[in-house]
Amino acid sequence: MDTLSTVDNAVDLLFQLASRGEAQGVSALARGLDLPKASVHRLLSTLCRRGLVEKDDRRRYRAGPALVALGLGGLDRDPVAAAARAEVEDAALALGE
Repeated sequence: MDTLSTVDNAVDLLFQLASRGEAQGVSALARGLDLPKASVHRLLSTLCRRGLVEKDDRRRYRAGPALVALGLGGLDRDPVAAAARAEVEDAALALGE
């Protein structure tokens, strides 16, 4: 795999994990991405080391805490979230919360 296709495959893998909502095994992920199991396993190992993916006790994978942190970090720059945050804060003040 060259570097660009590896990055593309890793991003595709993260999107597949996020879209399913449930933990998945290497075989299912490989089939869904049409990639060799060895390649998917290598990607998962790297993503696990970085906290973007985590493995459960059944050796299935799901989105990890670092992926959630990345997503939440993007909310700070999202104009819709910023507008909603201001409304929520105003409502909290009005309710004494």
